[in-house]
Amino acid sequence: MSASPVISTTGVFIAAAIIALAYAWCTDHQWEDYWITFRSAKNLATGNGLVHNPGQRLHSFTSPIGVLTPALGSYITGGDSDIAALWAFRAMSIAAFAGAAALLFLTASRTGLHPLACAFLAAWLLTDNKSQDFSANGMETPFLQLFIAYALWSLFACRAEKRWLHLGLAWGGLMWTRPDSFVYITAISLSVLLFKDRSAGGLTRAEWFRHLWKAALVCTVVYLPWFITAWVYYGTPVPHTITAKASVAGDKHVWEAVWAAIKLPFVSLFRHGPLDLALSPSNANFGAWPLAMHVACRILGITTYLAWLIPWLRREARIASFIFAIFAAYLDYYPAYPASWYVPGATWLALFTLACLLHEALLRWPASGLRWMRRPAVIAASLLVVFGIWMSLHSGRLFATQQKIVDGGNRRDIGLWLKKNAREGDTVFMECLGYIGYFSGLRTYDWPGMSSPEVVKASAECDHNWQHIVAKLKPDWIVLRPSEAVQVLHGGIAEADGRYELAQTFDVTGKLENLDLYGEALLAFDSCFFVFRRVPNDS
Repeated sequence: MSASPVISTTGVFIAAAIIALAYAWCTDHQWEDYWITFRSAKNLATGNGLVHNPGQRLHSFTSPIGVLTPALGSYITGGDSDIAALWAFRAMSIAAFAGAAALLFLTASRTGLHPLACAFLAAWLLTDNKSQDFSANGMETPFLQLFIAYALWSLFACRAEKRWLHLGLAWGGLMWTRPDSFVYITAISLSVLLFKDRSAGGLTRAEWFRHLWKAALVCTVVYLPWFITAWVYYGTPVPHTITAKASVAGDKHVWEAVWAAIKLPFVSLFRHGPLDLALSPSNANFGAWPLAMHVACRILGITTYLAWLIPWLRREARIASFIFAIFAAYLDYYPAYPASWYVPGATWLALFTLACLLHEALLRWPASGLRWMRRPAVIAASLLVVFGIWMSLHSGRLFATQQKIVDGGNRRDIGLWLKKNAREGDTVFMECLGYIGYFSGLRTYDWPGMSSPEVVKASAECDHNWQHIVAKLKPDWIVLRPSEAVQVLHGGIAEADGRYELAQTFDVTGKLENLDLYGEALLAFDSCFFVFRRVPNDS
């Protein structure tokens, strides 16, 4: 049993591209972090170096692909239009998303999944709201999904004698996309050794060891040019974004990580985490989504997390589930929180696992006397498609509104106001670095210091206290949400030579009051900012 009779790989690619393009056109969503990266990308395209601040060689981005592709977009569009550069990058991202969907569908078909399971997998991939959004909003996520799909194809669908080569290229692509992709690579390696191939002609563990070593060499050759370039150019191959976030994340220990992974499916019943966020809309943890959605996503996430423990489940499903479980456990323990753009790669592993479970319900379980399971399984799969469409529509409405009112209508305006009112050489402290940092063009002291080693140093010396950090760095401007203003300015900042006065308020809260949107709590979080100016005491 091979390809679905009603869907072709080319059809999946075209459908995915059309859906992603329509989403980009209708929402125009531009993720906050895109503008962090694009500042370095545009500096490279215009000859100022791959830096956030010209003259300061700081690795202020995480993804090599995530900065070089926007730089290419800026270069080929002449560097005069940021929007043209964004659309050039969107074209590359949409192609990556469509290629990933087509490749994962092809892999499912070639592994012998039931045609109906393949068709449902394609529908799930195309209706995943996070994948649609991150193919349009300027993040590196669709490239991560492409290389995950390539890795699964290498494991399950390519010729055995070429497996090491394709797997190594996929691993290299993952490392170019995100340096923490070594977690995926480790999980893939462990999974193929843990779950023996019982099919005729399958590789032995000794043969897999040889494939993995050769794949690792290919990965090294592919990634080494960037590793060396970053080390020579910045003085370290470790992105400063990782250094800054690690400085406030606290100590992490292996045994604590293992215990956290063991208890994750149980604690996920009571709190947000990567297991429910894998199938939820972006930033659903901010609230204002129906409880039923969270419950459904948690059930599906926990099912996927534990599926690899089922001994009779087909090998492809156990491998995909195991990789998902390892990365979900990593996201739950190591980062400060499982940010939305980290999750879609794991999402597709979850959807592939669920497609394999549907295959079992359609073929294997009926052969075992559980024929009655087929209809409920197909109904559940159909509901997941409807569920995906519902989440996509409401997520699209949410992010279109965020772009129009909160990001394009408030945070970008703050940056432009600062650009107009600040002096050359002024500095600004804030948490949300993207829009404000890019459109102001000022030297930035962001929290936790992704663009600023001064903040990282001051944070360590001041025990991460914002009030003390501001007093130490003396930025010319501070941009704060109301809750942050209370934290930073309560009681005043003790300085002998200056004080901070409110210069401007940017508040779009009134525009959000009568909106009927799921997830609107996300909009409220960034609806109001105060801009403070530092003035000398004698003025």
